[in-house]
Amino acid sequence: MATDAARRASAERGFTLIELLVAVVLVSVLAAVVLPMVNRFADHGTEEARLTEFHDVATAVIVMMTHNEILSIPNPVTGGTLPCAVGTKVLSGFPDADSDNGQGAGNDGGKELDVEGKPYVFTGPPSGRDKQGYVLYDHDAVGGDGQAALLSYVSLPQAAFCYTTDRDGTVRQYLEDGTEQTS
Repeated sequence: MATDAARRASAERGFTLIELLVAVVLVSVLAAVVLPMVNRFADHGTEEARLTEFHDVATAVIVMMTHNEILSIPNPVTGGTLPCAVGTKVLSGFPDADSDNGQGAGNDGGKELDVEGKPYVFTGPPSGRDKQGYVLYDHDAVGGDGQAALLSYVSLPQAAFCYTTDRDGTVRQYLEDGTEQTS
């Protein structure tokens, strides 16, 4: 009988300090091995998203230029608009938000006729004015109709990264602090 009581008492005693320390060390080693792998996957996803957005914006600029039959962007975005130190995230103002027929508010020129030869109108009542610029989101591709036929070459008006473009349509991607990213 004393033997059964002793067995029960030792079975209910729990883990020794050595057993607990071994378990903690094993869990720590496992965490040290697994966490860097998990972080690498998370970083890889962010990089893939950046590259995908860059490809989408660069392709959209080419499509927009082709659709509008322009060989160069008249007034390309090169400066910074907040929160970007360089470039812009606003795709409704990229790659060129200023071009008009030389008669609009900015008198920047570069957008005189649509692909069918109809003139753009930037004067008169606001309801009859065409939208300035060659932009990727809500672009006015039809002259003389006000802003009745806006189209988008991208699905969102705002990008996650900052962009500039050259007159030839070359797109560059930046972080908000102005660090240029490579493709």
